[in-house]
Amino acid sequence: MGDETTFDFEGQLIRNETPPIMPPDLPPAMRKNFRQTVCRHWWRGLCMKGDSCGFLHQWEQSRMPICRFFAKMGECREPNCPFKHSSDDIKDCNMYKLGFCIHGSLCRYRHTPLEGPPPPPEQVARLGMPEGDMERCRLGMPEGDME
Repeated sequence: MGDETTFDFEGQLIRNETPPIMPPDLPPAMRKNFRQTVCRHWWRGLCMKGDSCGFLHQWEQSRMPICRFFAKMGECREPNCPFKHSSDDIKDCNMYKLGFCIHGSLCRYRHTPLEGPPPPPEQVARLGMPEGDMERCRLGMPEGDME
């Protein structure tokens, strides 16, 4: 897909040539992403945050966010969809990296299989359990005594 798509309304958009002002108290993790992606709400004319919005309020095709339909379903059937349609732009799911994502196939993040063999079922079943409860089931019975 080429990035040279144009829309008939682009000429009516107000260009903001002033550079964005980054709040001084912004955490370092947010600084690198500050106003790098076009605001979905601004694009639809609905952003109520104004200058305090952390997203870009300027039309730039290369900085459009990921299409939600593409991210969830792997395809988008909207012929004039202005959003990005590339799997490379979808972030990896941190929960999946830890071993299990409760959202499964409906997760909006990418589930990239990890290298190596999958963890044993016992280890996956213990994810999120306090260490003292490792040898007991959820009913408080020691493992193996549930007959």
